[in-house]
Amino acid sequence: MADKEKDRKKATPVAKKAAPAKAVSTAKAAPTKAAPPKAAAKPAVRPAAAKAKAPAKRAVARPVTRVVRPEPQREERREREEERPEAPRPRREARPLPTAPAGHAPVIKADGSSDGSVELPAAIVSPTKRRGVLFQALLASLANARQGTSATKNRSRVAGGGAKPWRQKGTGRARQGSTRSPQWRHGGVVFGPNGRRYKQRMPAKMRHAAFAQALAAHAASGHMLVVDELRFDGEQLRAREVVDWLARVGDTGRAVLVTAETDERVGRATANLKEFDLRTPGTLRDLYAATDGGFLAELVTLAGGRIAVPPDKRGYAKLSKEDLLAFNPDVILDFIHGAKSRFAGDPMEAWRDMAELKAVRTRRVHGVNEEFVPHASQRMVQTAALFARLIHPEAP
Repeated sequence: MADKEKDRKKATPVAKKAAPAKAVSTAKAAPTKAAPPKAAAKPAVRPAAAKAKAPAKRAVARPVTRVVRPEPQREERREREEERPEAPRPRREARPLPTAPAGHAPVIKADGSSDGSVELPAAIVSPTKRRGVLFQALLASLANARQGTSATKNRSRVAGGGAKPWRQKGTGRARQGSTRSPQWRHGGVVFGPNGRRYKQRMPAKMRHAAFAQALAAHAASGHMLVVDELRFDGEQLRAREVVDWLARVGDTGRAVLVTAETDERVGRATANLKEFDLRTPGTLRDLYAATDGGFLAELVTLAGGRIAVPPDKRGYAKLSKEDLLAFNPDVILDFIHGAKSRFAGDPMEAWRDMAELKAVRTRRVHGVNEEFVPHASQRMVQTAALFARLIHPEAP
């Protein structure tokens, strides 16, 4: 009996504890059954939640809108095609040069038409043949056009390297005295180019013989013409008029017009024509002058002068007498007839046929030893001082 009472006492607390659990469960379940009234009260709280959870604005890339124009009808297309400008006029065919009998040259009138022929002198038609002279003159002309200013630095000209890299003994390495030795990186160059002179000069008799053979070859091939008169209308001559005149003459190609006197109008109009050159009998030989941007130009500027050549030319440019007359330099520095040059001579004698130049009239043509300025070297200060004395002799 006692055992049964104990079992009842133990069971009653469990029942008491279980009762509240049922009440809680019923309380929780009660709201679920009464859903309609709470659902009506929720809308008052939703706007605040919506504001807090408002999504961020996003940028959406949209394709660019294109304007599609309606295509015109066929009739309109035909009208537009008819209204289009005409194609450029075709170039007129080059006319062949006028011909003449052997030993003669055709005569060209002022309007570009041919009018008979004239007999050429025997010195032009059949000169004394000298083998290899013309080819030697060509090689000399090509060699004189070379600058020869390429130079490298040996170990004495490379900056740095004054300190010994490591001590003489005790390191186990080979002895070294400078980091600018040829075997080092960034070291000097052994037996590299340090400027070279390519200039060649032919004797006068050989030059004359080569020139006569060149004229004879042009006369034999029919490329030598005699212009009776060179006349252009208008005060200001244009290059287009000269080109039209050459087209009326024929397919001249690269031409050289030799006149008795310098014509400034024709020279100014043909200055930009690459295949036409205007010369006089005294300027048929080529002249080469240093231009801006080179080492000689820097030396002349340092000495207080200015290079008087066209600014569009570079290196050692080939000039004509007309180019020199246009700039008319005050001083001429001649590196061919220098005092210690292989072709030493009187510079004034070499420039005697250009008496129109101011430098020749005032006898300010100076021969300079070309060994002074083959490249930038230790003589730069000495060369600049020499140029300053020649350009400004009045300075103390």
